[in-house]
Amino acid sequence: MQSRLALSKLLALPLTILFIAVVAGVFVGYLVTRSKFLTDAVEPIIAGLFTIPLTLFFPMFILFFGIGAGSKIAYGAAGGFFPVALATVIGIRGIDARYVEMSRAIGASRAQIVFLVELRLALPAVAIANSICFSLDGRTMYFCDSLSQRIQQCDYDAETAQVDRARHRRPGGGFLGDGLDIGEAGVD
Repeated sequence: MQSRLALSKLLALPLTILFIAVVAGVFVGYLVTRSKFLTDAVEPIIAGLFTIPLTLFFPMFILFFGIGAGSKIAYGAAGGFFPVALATVIGIRGIDARYVEMSRAIGASRAQIVFLVELRLALPAVAIANSICFSLDGRTMYFCDSLSQRIQQCDYDAETAQVDRARHRRPGGGFLGDGLDIGEAGVD
């Protein structure tokens, strides 16, 4: 009985952090893709904040949430939020518009399109983005999708932190899909 209680206490904090990061990241990422204005206004902010080391803000987390579990949850959720939100934006942008059109044509409601088409098709990008990295010149962003054994490649504008033209790339050789390595020849 005590071991179950100890295990539940041990898992409660990381599961709470994971839940908050995923729900908030997917929600904000989805909202960002709903309009051109939001995409232009919010996506560069998310991409820019993703590059800032979160440790710089840890004193603020302690100041606002205290020394207890609240600051740990907020710190962990903030650390998970940005990659999930960015992956959601990229995943939804990568969906072929014909899927949404087809769903409308067969009478799917807006909620069905969101949950059964858009978020489901974006799930591989959100769930298994093993690594996000940039080309040596900083003009291309890559992230590894282990589920489909593909690397998603996007144009990246460092001045505006804008991601555009998402496309898939299948690497050659024995692709294990567990991260990325940028070298002189590009992504390995």
